[in-house]
Amino acid sequence: MMRAALLWMALAGAAGAQELPALFDVVRVSGDDVLNIRAEPSPQAEILGSLAPETTGVEVTALSADKGWGRLNVADAVGWVSMAYLAVHADTGQPLPQRFACFGNEPFWRVDAVQQGVTTVTMPGESDRSFATQTLLRSGNRRDTFGLTGYGLALILRREQCSDGMSDRLYGLSVDLVLPGPARLLSGCCTLQAGR
Repeated sequence: MMRAALLWMALAGAAGAQELPALFDVVRVSGDDVLNIRAEPSPQAEILGSLAPETTGVEVTALSADKGWGRLNVADAVGWVSMAYLAVHADTGQPLPQRFACFGNEPFWRVDAVQQGVTTVTMPGESDRSFATQTLLRSGNRRDTFGLTGYGLALILRREQCSDGMSDRLYGLSVDLVLPGPARLLSGCCTLQAGR
């Protein structure tokens, strides 16, 4: 029993040291079981859904006060999973993975961002625009603000809670998008799950 408690504390401590948001994989769940997603960070809370034992790339956007539970988006709401059953995804990258997505509304827009590649901006009623982008830039010694630039494009990202304003989802990154010709400043949220 003491060994299990020490293992759980070590796992929660490792997750607490991870900068969020970050991607995680489900671990230590048997093949005939699932990892429950709860409405609150408690094993007695209502079950909102589940993750299969082979699930990878789960985006955790925040930790509970005791760091034992991770917050994630499920459907149009937030849920909580036990961090004892999650391990940092191998490709999570720091401060962000190679690919991620940002979005906003009024007007609706989406950015499929790629570090050192081609970032695409999509807006209704307009042709998609592509920009060659570079590596993320850090804001001095701050670990919560960084940017991605391309020819005429700038994304300023901050690690902070962000709501899309259309659902109960909560994201771990906010973004300001600066677009050229005509110059526009748009605000929104980002997800590390680029395909979503």
